[in-house]
Amino acid sequence: MNRVAVIGGGLAGLEFALHAAQKGISVHIYEAGPSFRKRHVNFDVEEIDGDKKTKYWTNNENWGSGGGINERLGGRSLCYHGVMLPLEDSALNSWPNSWRSILTGEEGLYEVILKDLATRYPELMGAKRVNNSLQHVTQAAYLTSDGKFCSYSPLYYLNPYIEKGLITVEKCTVAKIKRKSDEFFIIDKHGKVRNKFGFGKCVLAASAIINNTIISRSIEREIYADITDHFCVGIFVKVKEGAPVGVFRHQMLWSGYSAHHDIDSNIFVMERPRSNDGDRIIEFMAVMEQNPLYSSYSTLHCNPDKKDFVANIEANLSNYDKSILFSIEGRLVEYASQLLGVELAPLSSAHIQYGNSVHLKGSADDSRWNTYNSSLDLVNAASNTNIFARFSLPYGAFEHESCCHPISGNHPAALTEGLELTSLPGVYALGPGAFPRLGIANPAMTICAMSRWLAESI
Repeated sequence: MNRVAVIGGGLAGLEFALHAAQKGISVHIYEAGPSFRKRHVNFDVEEIDGDKKTKYWTNNENWGSGGGINERLGGRSLCYHGVMLPLEDSALNSWPNSWRSILTGEEGLYEVILKDLATRYPELMGAKRVNNSLQHVTQAAYLTSDGKFCSYSPLYYLNPYIEKGLITVEKCTVAKIKRKSDEFFIIDKHGKVRNKFGFGKCVLAASAIINNTIISRSIEREIYADITDHFCVGIFVKVKEGAPVGVFRHQMLWSGYSAHHDIDSNIFVMERPRSNDGDRIIEFMAVMEQNPLYSSYSTLHCNPDKKDFVANIEANLSNYDKSILFSIEGRLVEYASQLLGVELAPLSSAHIQYGNSVHLKGSADDSRWNTYNSSLDLVNAASNTNIFARFSLPYGAFEHESCCHPISGNHPAALTEGLELTSLPGVYALGPGAFPRLGIANPAMTICAMSRWLAESI
C-alpha cells in the first residue's frame, strides 16, 4: 500500500499512526501546531506554544465560550485526565450492530485497550467500587515519585517508528484533499499542494469541526451537520466533619464516580485539599449527554466558499435539555448530601470572608472555567459549612464535540461502517465526530478503539 496521510496529530490521529506503523504501514502526519510539548500540561508549569486554543467557528449564545482546538502534536491528549470509560448500553444501541460487537463483543476493543494500558497506567486498576456509593474511575494515568501527573497519549510511543521512518510528521494547516485517479493530494490553507507523490489513503483526525470543514472544501459542497457536546454542571461543597470520600493526590485524579443513567449523567467526585480554615472541600461534577431521542442536536454549518475557513454553530438548548439540567442540579445536591451525611444549603454572600484563594483551580486564562474558579473561591471564603456553590460548562465548552460525520449517517459528511467517507471513497474519518451517539462517558476510550480498528482494517 502507498503511504497513508493522517490529518491531525491529536489522540485519534496519533493512535491510528502508532498502530498502523506497528503493522509496517508508512504514515505521514500533517499537524497544524508545533511539537514542543512532550508531556502532559500538568507535568510542568511552563506554557509552551500550542497550549493556547484556536477557535475556527462562530456560534450563538447557547454554545459555550472559551472552547477551541489545541493545535500541537499530541492535541488534547496532553491536557485530559486519562478517563477511560466505555459507552453505556443505551448509547451503544444507536450504533450499528457491527460496531457494538467491535467495542464490546468477545475480545472487544474496550477490554483489549484496558488490558494493554493497565500495566503502564496503574490508575486503570483498582476495586470496581470505592465505597457503597462510588465506583472507581478508570484513568490511564500515573503520578511520578515527585507528584507530577501524566495521562496516556500515543505521542509518548511514536519515537521508535519515527526513527525507522515509518512515521513522519509535517507542520501544515490542511484546507482540503484532492483526489487524482486513485491517489490523494493534500492542499494547505495557501492553496499549495504539499505532497509530490500521492497517498493511497487519507485519514481525517483533525477534530470533529475541522474534519467537517475539510470535507466541505474537498467535495466543494455546503454542509449542514448535527453536532453535540457534553454539558457539565457541578457544585463545590464545604463541610467540617466526616470521613473523606478519598485521599487527595492530584487535581486530575478523581476519588470516584456515580452513574445516574436515568438523567443521562455521570457524577464525578473529588475530595480536594482542605480550605484555608481547615474545612473539607468536595467537588461534584455531573457530565450530561444531550439525548438525541428527546432533543435535537445543534447545527454545524460549513461553507466551502468562505475564505476565512470559519464554520458556524447554531446551538440548540431544548426544553428537554433544560428539564434534565434542572433535574441534575437537584440530584447533585441530593447525592452530595447523602454521600456526606449532611443537609446542604446554597451559599449566601453574607457568609463569605474574602482572603487567599484555594489553589488548584482551572486554567487561569481560559474563560470556560470562570464559574468553576469563582465557585471554588466562594466556597473557600465562606465562614460557615454544609454549603455549596454551583458551576457549569455548557455545550461547546466541555470540548467533546461529536456526531457531525457519524457512522451510517445520511448526509455528505457521513461515514460507512468501515469509517470511509461516503462522498469521498478512500478518505476515512476518526474521532468523536464519527460517533452516532455521544453517550455520557468520556470519549477517549472509544476514540482509541476506533483508531486501532481502522489501523488494523485499512
